Amino acid sequence: MLSQTASDPPVSGAALAVEAEEIRQGRAFGLDVDTSFPISGLPPRQSEPTGRRVSLELITPRELDRAWGPAAGKTSLLDRRDPHGNLVMSIESDTELGFRIYAPRYGRHLVSRDGRQVRSVLPKVAPWRWQRLLFAQVLPLATSLQGLGVFHASAVSLDETAVAFIAASGTGKTSVAVHLVDRGATLLTDDVLALEGGKSNVLAHHGAGFASVARSELEAVSHVAKRQLGAVAARTDKVLVTPRVSQASVPLRAVYFLRRTGEHGEIVIARSDPPDPSLLLSSNFISYVSAASHLQNHLDLCSRIAATAGINRVEIPLGASAASVAEAVLEHSCRTA
Repeated sequence: MLSQTASDPPVSGAALAVEAEEIRQGRAFGLDVDTSFPISGLPPRQSEPTGRRVSLELITPRELDRAWGPAAGKTSLLDRRDPHGNLVMSIESDTELGFRIYAPRYGRHLVSRDGRQVRSVLPKVAPWRWQRLLFAQVLPLATSLQGLGVFHASAVSLDETAVAFIAASGTGKTSVAVHLVDRGATLLTDDVLALEGGKSNVLAHHGAGFASVARSELEAVSHVAKRQLGAVAARTDKVLVTPRVSQASVPLRAVYFLRRTGEHGEIVIARSDPPDPSLLLSSNFISYVSAASHLQNHLDLCSRIAATAGINRVEIPLGASAASVAEAVLEHSCRTA
């Protein structure tokens, strides 16, 4: 969850010690990212361009306010507040200018209508804090605007294919992914999964080099897995780690919908046969973009996933650990591959 405290002073380009002519190149969520300021959690670009590009630049608060203009004509898409009425995050849209994303102490961003330009004002906080908003909202929105499907899911790369987990917040999709890393998989993404329809399959793209892991789950994995999950960037309600995510875009093998039953029993994994695309429709991460083309693209991609990847339900009983769910999923995935 994003902080609910007051906003901090903005960071200038000079404060980040960035040379004006220096452009860093990275990749996340299927986008080639060109940035004029350092982003530690952005995986480096290691292969040929995707053809989808977004540029990130710092601007001043005055420049952002001038670019966004008066409130008239803007549409509020999201206004999230805490129980005391304090703003947690807001998203607004303008038919010509695009989108403005703002979260106190996490930054302000203007995202162009086509998702190819992001202009940002960053607060004077630890970099991991403003990067959380960048990777949780800003780049996923740019990805969606450039035609990829963005799902609320975690995923690992296993035998050069992707296995994804979709669940309500707090169910344990990241924890299951972490325990699969402990069993030889490589983390692909935490919480936000970008998918693209290929000629005969659906491709899964890696996310950012950040993951929020429950402390108890991080303590439960081996030292080898801890090294793969990277250094600790921060400790909040969870532990923010910096894994080296899989750099390859890999075919989506299977999707597992995790659900806790609230009853005692065994872990049950059942394939949806015939595949049910409606299970995927509600997992759209960027649900506030209502353009007809965006909605049609998401529907088409859900149908493609249902046709080419295994859609499975996982019933998790009381007392079942994330490690035991990971073991069950690994056995099921290998058996049905």
